[in-house]
Amino acid sequence: MSSIVTPQWSFSLLKEKDVYEPAEDSFLLLDAIEQDLKQLTSTKPNIILEIGSGSGVIITALASVFKTDAFCLAVDINIDACTVTKNTAQLNNVQVDVINANLLDGVHLREAIDVIVFNPPYVATESEETLVEGIAQAWAGGENGREILDRLLPSISKAISNTGVLYLVAISYNDVENLIVQMKPYDLKGEIIMRRQIQGELLFILKFSKMSK
Repeated sequence: MSSIVTPQWSFSLLKEKDVYEPAEDSFLLLDAIEQDLKQLTSTKPNIILEIGSGSGVIITALASVFKTDAFCLAVDINIDACTVTKNTAQLNNVQVDVINANLLDGVHLREAIDVIVFNPPYVATESEETLVEGIAQAWAGGENGREILDRLLPSISKAISNTGVLYLVAISYNDVENLIVQMKPYDLKGEIIMRRQIQGELLFILKFSKMSK
């Protein structure tokens, strides 16, 4: 169980529903998870959540690895993205439950979450653009590209299990070092586990876990 197969997805459905197509950030996130796969499987996660699932390729890839051993859940504010995520899971013959909600607002679980994955809207925009419905919700991050992410941070520590991890996509403009420092008051320690230069931007994958008491 040392590799992740990139799931199939429907290009036509993505275009029809106006949902963010898997790109360099998606594939870097898959690479980072694959690099961590041995450690992830050793923790035997019960609940895996992707926030902002978009096309559904990330949560579907995780569901393909863990199959029935973990409950895989996706949440997206865009109802069309929820439809596409369900379709991607079905195309790859895995079970993923999908919730149409904003961040963690609609996620009510009895147990803490063992793996959280989030490729947030990280592009710097006017704050008003974060409120525009549709595909803009996949990339419009407001001031410093951090507005959506900063709304989520206070909720993560309460939602994640003591042995849980959060994988997060960011770009250099988001000030990743500040982001790592900002998570400390929420008892989460972070590190950069992967980076990749793409045209005009440097992508990062950050990994956070609970601080030892």
